[in-house]
Amino acid sequence: MVRGTVNTLKSLHIHVPKAVLTGHDAELMCTYELEGAQLYSIRWYRNMIEFYRFVPKESPATKVFPVAEIKVDVAASDQNRVVLTEVDRTLTGEYQCEVSADAPLFHTDIKAAMMVVVEPPLASPNVTSDRISYIGGDHIRANCSSPPSLPAANITWYVNEQMVPGFTANHVLNFSNGYASSLATLELEAAVHSPVPTLMIRCEASIFDRYSGTSIR
Repeated sequence: MVRGTVNTLKSLHIHVPKAVLTGHDAELMCTYELEGAQLYSIRWYRNMIEFYRFVPKESPATKVFPVAEIKVDVAASDQNRVVLTEVDRTLTGEYQCEVSADAPLFHTDIKAAMMVVVEPPLASPNVTSDRISYIGGDHIRANCSSPPSLPAANITWYVNEQMVPGFTANHVLNFSNGYASSLATLELEAAVHSPVPTLMIRCEASIFDRYSGTSIR
């Protein structure tokens, strides 16, 4: 079997969501060009363990292999897509799509992409500071903690809705169950000539584009 991009099979692309919320469905896509050749098979793997196969010459064309925690919506899956239902944290990993053209050459190519299953925090981040309010010229010191999640949340600071770059010390506290909590410290001198008398400090915790929580001090 020959692997690689050849004349009868080209432009193979895999489209896997970078992140999906636990309990939600995930659609995995595989697009390709056969240039007149016939399709022999599509195979999907998670961490190189096959869980789905589509062979148009067989009946039925679709075959699902028993792999722990993977549930395939067969009715919604075909030669271009596989739909995984109610994904959970164990399905974080690398997914591979392998496409093979039919005889006589059986040219084959394979592409891979990572997917992370997100378990968001159960509460918003918490902000504490050394004083109730700040004004221009004050020394600001505040801490933000995001409750346990999977993976750990990214923390971003804002002062008067302006993002503060480079002034945070971020730490991740890992737990034995695989969850992690993010901690961040903001420390800087507020501008003396602030356009508003009282400064608003905001902490935002985010995980990819699947979760965002905020807290204001």
